[in-house]
Amino acid sequence: MNSTFGLPRHVRWRIAIHESGHAVIGSRMGFYLREVRLGFEVQGQTLIGGGAVFEAPKNDQCELAKRFPRDMAIVLMSGAAAERVLMESGPLSNGWHKDFDIARIGLGWIYKGRDHSKDCLELFGQAKEAIRKDADSVIRVAEALIGTGSLTGDEVARLMAQGLDWRPPSNSSQLGPHTPLQPRTSQ
Repeated sequence: MNSTFGLPRHVRWRIAIHESGHAVIGSRMGFYLREVRLGFEVQGQTLIGGGAVFEAPKNDQCELAKRFPRDMAIVLMSGAAAERVLMESGPLSNGWHKDFDIARIGLGWIYKGRDHSKDCLELFGQAKEAIRKDADSVIRVAEALIGTGSLTGDEVARLMAQGLDWRPPSNSSQLGPHTPLQPRTSQ
């Protein structure tokens, strides 16, 4: 079950926008998205938030940041950028700091011994621009993510490519990860 369902809708929406920003921009930049989801349970503890998981060497997102530092920095910053652009405010919590930390790790492999603040601001600007250009896709993916709690990379790609007017099936409370998307039907 999606562990964010008990949260207020505005909090779930913000998390969905954030994670959809990562998923859409990362996919557009050519990274292979395995899954995007809301809420995780780790060793019996529910963690509020979510994640976009890209195919990575050694299953380590930091490895992607090391191999593709500037591109991954934009992808990592696109979650906070989506909140800033689409919700007209900054990130809800400090969870986004992990995204920036991973970006700085990657940038450190190119710019050793240098302050990355200016680079991060420049790349954050590029992430905001990417979100502006793909806002419709980010919103579609966030809406679907709210309904299902989890989407595969293929489902995200379909939403991005087809621009489905989407809603979860009527039995959405029974949905688990990877539930097939269904086009909206007239009511």
